[in-house]
Amino acid sequence: MWMRFPEGKHIRWVPHVQGGESYELQILVWSFFTTMYANELDKSTEDHKMAAENISDAKGYATAARGVFVKHPAKNLWKM
Repeated sequence: MWMRFPEGKHIRWVPHVQGGESYELQILVWSFFTTMYANELDKSTEDHKMAAENISDAKGYATAARGVFVKHPAKNLWKM
């Protein structure tokens, strides 16, 4: 099943360490204030907290331990 994710500063696609065409989805901490006052994704917020954080350079969650994604060849869609 192909999925669409919202574009923006709170979603980051990182090439998977095993190479190929697979990517790790990283969901970054964000809030109304961080989107208004850009570049504050590494700061904790009171209105949004991740249940688990496992990214070294920002507050957020990376999916690599649970699965990686491949990009649709023609559309902005992703599949696990």
